[in-house]
Amino acid sequence: MARITLVRHGQASFGKANYDELSLRGRQQATELGKWWQHCGRDFDVAWAGDMQRQQDTGKLSLAERDVAVPAISTDTAFNEYSTETLIQAYTSVLHEKVPELRESADLSDPGVFFRTLYTMHECWSGGIEPTNEAPEFEPWAAFRDRIMTGVEKVAEQAGDGSAVIFTSGGVISLVIQQLYGLEPMRQIGVNWRVANSGMTEVLHHHKRGYNLLGFNSTPHLDRLRDGSMITYR
Repeated sequence: MARITLVRHGQASFGKANYDELSLRGRQQATELGKWWQHCGRDFDVAWAGDMQRQQDTGKLSLAERDVAVPAISTDTAFNEYSTETLIQAYTSVLHEKVPELRESADLSDPGVFFRTLYTMHECWSGGIEPTNEAPEFEPWAAFRDRIMTGVEKVAEQAGDGSAVIFTSGGVISLVIQQLYGLEPMRQIGVNWRVANSGMTEVLHHHKRGYNLLGFNSTPHLDRLRDGSMITYR
């Protein structure tokens, strides 16, 4: 039975020119995760990540804290996050109607505007609504679902009866939870908003019985710091 640990990347640079770069806090979160694994003697047989910088750097920083040989991080775009920018582009007409603030500015720094935009966008996307505006890089929700679950299946097969870690993003992790429990697609976004930066979600995979959830969104490496500011969600 394979034990798969899905790790959300450390805090990215929200509101900065390059969101994909880990913030200073994000780098610390990743380092603390590795220190926790070192403390627990936690090892992995295989390691994977999407090709996004924040995912790759979280993996490198955390695994660097182990004082034993660690697996090289393999890369698979199956574990990339969906593109918020592309989805906003795809559903601009709907968003302008339901989130009128966006007509004047694309600034999502206001939390209310940010979450209403994401909710509306996800409602259209997961509901299978065709884009109302041209978006060349648009990925249908079903394609997003299939690429993730195919990727996880591949990792499970490679791990066999061992352990694997996947450095990924909140949308990917929430999709896995949605699939495991057969939740309505719109429930995925609620899960997504609660996935902590560098939080660990663990699933067991049996080649005949499928998946079971072992743990969701645990942050023992941050809890032990007794600093609430270290637990972030965006």
